[in-house]
Amino acid sequence: MGYDPDKHHRHSIRLREWDYAQPGAYFVTIVAYGRELLFGQVVDGEIRLSEFGEIVSNEWLASAGIRREIQSHAFVVMNNHIHGIVWIFADDDIVGDRPVAPTATRAHTEIVGFVHRRIQIRRNQTHQ
Repeated sequence: MGYDPDKHHRHSIRLREWDYAQPGAYFVTIVAYGRELLFGQVVDGEIRLSEFGEIVSNEWLASAGIRREIQSHAFVVMNNHIHGIVWIFADDDIVGDRPVAPTATRAHTEIVGFVHRRIQIRRNQTHQ
């Protein structure tokens, strides 16, 4: 089933009060222009990456090597988009040319707090 703007009403899940320039862990989705199926095809329940999909995958893996302020984690390339988790570090979290392991920093604590409050709000809205 393709994307139908009359049926699929996507709303931003960005937190209005959160400064996304802050260090922390972020879930990222990047969608191909026009949702075009550029990155591969799903065959027997598995993604078979195209040449473009291989480029996307390789660039995701290379990002942490060329951007010292980030560390990439799990990711998946789909036929028209990519999902991934990336840690962004503050300058004082970087030792030499690499970030140190993430700790329970103020930013991390704030992200967890915002997410927890958002989940609680959604639960309350669905139970009304």
